[in-house]
Amino acid sequence: MKAVSMAALLIALSHSAVFAACTQQDAMAKAQQVSAKVQTLTAKDPQKAAAWAQKVSVAQQENFKPGTMPDFEKACKMYDDMLAELAKAQ
Repeated sequence: MKAVSMAALLIALSHSAVFAACTQQDAMAKAQQVSAKVQTLTAKDPQKAAAWAQKVSVAQQENFKPGTMPDFEKACKMYDDMLAELAKAQ
């Protein structure tokens, strides 16, 4: 019985690890969320929004360099961090 339970646990963990990976689509969705938050901030505080737009641009240039394979895990983390900071700024 324990062997079956352990096998089921290992299978579940291996599947969750696959689903936990950030894909290109995940990164794009998060980028769109950041963009929407910056646009919302533009109506409230254009100066803060401009600073955020610059920050996003620099981060994207660092994470998505021409000729290199992007690290989508790093990009998703970057966007998650930005979303958290933007939530505090608004």
